[in-house]
Amino acid sequence: MSSRKFFTFFLGEDMFGIDILLVREIIHGFSLTKVELSPEHVSGLLNLRGQVVTVIDPAIALSMDRVKPSENICLILKPESELNRLAVPLSISEGIGEDSAGLMLDDIGDVIEFPEDEIEPSPANLKGINGKFLSGVVRKDGELMLIMNISEVLNSSVL
Repeated sequence: MSSRKFFTFFLGEDMFGIDILLVREIIHGFSLTKVELSPEHVSGLLNLRGQVVTVIDPAIALSMDRVKPSENICLILKPESELNRLAVPLSISEGIGEDSAGLMLDDIGDVIEFPEDEIEPSPANLKGINGKFLSGVVRKDGELMLIMNISEVLNSSVL
């Protein structure tokens, strides 16, 4: 039986996960350059070792009330070209795009591994979150981990 590893994080009280293969790094205590007249979901631009990274707030796409993080935490995603070089399955990497992107998080969790058969389809509307932004749910210790569909979050017409 195959399994998948997820990096978990929190937006407010809700636990989300994304496939660990998508994560390049987590950074703390950074400064963002605000972009005048940018959409609400764009938190700003980050200079990461000479590379410009667009940082978005996934809570906006998910129509969640934003809880201000206690510290700046940003998850940097691998671009599609890097995922292709690493032979990441298309089902995980499709639609990520070539531009470097980061996600603002409220808190980080652990890396958790689940058997594929424990991943359930996501409900169409969970706590007001549009189901297209979720690719599944997993029950963990009486809680739900919502599996974020990163390509939908990055490429949605909402954004």
